[in-house]
Amino acid sequence: MHALRSLRILPVALAIAGVAAACGGSASASTCTDDGRTIPVPDQIAGLQVHPSEKARATLLKEREETQTYLCDVTVFELRDGAKADDELIAVLQVIRMTDDARVDDIDFLREIANGVGAGQSKTPPKIQGIFVWQTEQNQQFLNLWFQERFMQVLIVRQTTQLGDPVPAPAVLEEVLKLRPVDA
Repeated sequence: MHALRSLRILPVALAIAGVAAACGGSASASTCTDDGRTIPVPDQIAGLQVHPSEKARATLLKEREETQTYLCDVTVFELRDGAKADDELIAVLQVIRMTDDARVDDIDFLREIANGVGAGQSKTPPKIQGIFVWQTEQNQQFLNLWFQERFMQVLIVRQTTQLGDPVPAPAVLEEVLKLRPVDA
């Protein structure tokens, strides 16, 4: 049961820490222009049911108000092994819209954010499906972080289920990376 709690809390803390950690500019006075872009997320990913988490979203937005961050808005999705909202939590996906002053085309800025969430690695992370993806393992979870346009996405996947079965984390990541920004 403790692993489930960690999976829920970890993405909230990591995303805020990372977006706040990137240096340069005052994020508190940042603007958030609605460019009409979104990343649509389906009801099912890699056989897991997708459930939006308003509670996690509200927590992140509250933390944004208390901290200097590059976060404009966020949607949090719980990926569960079953159709009910209380079925086993396998992964959490955050889709974060960055502020206008976030230097999303500057690899050094993006690396600082990745370092802030503990996913930083060598100067150039590996590309998966043509996207730079920072990856690490923390608390028996796989953490993946990447950027598309003004969006930062964080995917945290448990390594095993409650029964100890391995989770197909690469398959989950592969499907999530197919989600691309589109006009709303």
